[in-house]
Amino acid sequence: MWLLLDLALPLLVLLLVQTIFVALINYFVTFKVLGKNYEAAVMSAGMCGIAIGSTQTL
Repeated sequence: MWLLLDLALPLLVLLLVQTIFVALINYFVTFKVLGKNYEAAVMSAGMCGIAIGSTQTL
């Protein structure tokens, strides 16, 4: 249990950095490349889910 507790802070930091990076990529690349409309927003939301969900399992 103590080993898991020691890993909690680094994992939270990595998740925070990953979330910020994904948000920036989605806004500045994905959303603008897809045309800045409703469909682009939906695709960007999907990209957020895939990018945050799949990276943690690698």
